[in-house]
Amino acid sequence: MKTEEKDKIIIRKRSADPSVFYPNYQPIKYDFVYVAGFVPVKQIPEMIKLVMHTKRKLLVLGDFSRTREHYLQIKNIIDDFHFEDQIILHDFIPQTEMADLLGQCGVFVWPNIRPENPSTTTNRAVIEGLACGIPLLLGRRAFNETEFVKPGVNGYLYDDENSFIEFSDRIFNNINLHRYFSRELIKERFSFKENFINFYNELYSRL
Repeated sequence: MKTEEKDKIIIRKRSADPSVFYPNYQPIKYDFVYVAGFVPVKQIPEMIKLVMHTKRKLLVLGDFSRTREHYLQIKNIIDDFHFEDQIILHDFIPQTEMADLLGQCGVFVWPNIRPENPSTTTNRAVIEGLACGIPLLLGRRAFNETEFVKPGVNGYLYDDENSFIEFSDRIFNNINLHRYFSRELIKERFSFKENFINFYNELYSRL
């Protein structure tokens, strides 16, 4: 018997493992964090360009091995402009160390571009940042229609350099409140426990 498409149960609700990703706040060492592989499509130079116009630090957390040539190009840009103290490149670390590292970061950022695969890696990284209680500052082109950001609550969507600077100042002027709402949003929309319960409620409702 052929199953009608409407009768299929396909649940792709995302969540972060609370035993791995959780708030672990420490003194802020890196104002911004961008989690991305060192590949051209991630537009790391665009993110660096935005941050270079502020006096804040950016941590780029990525896999150096994916495209070594592109990593070296980015490093040369930083060296040429002498921004070694402002832009820090960090290789990927084990998941068990993520809460500790993200606890040293102020704001999770993303450039104003569409992710190449918005349903997988990008969303997961953002959710993991939220689970660690980090406010979001994301490009509107990337996350215009998103469940991740409540503008003015747990972060903002920026359009250009001016709005990036303005919104980052707003977050840092009240960082604790934005952190609080980031934690609340993860409970409301991406709770591992709630997603598990909802999955089975949906499953049994179809029986």
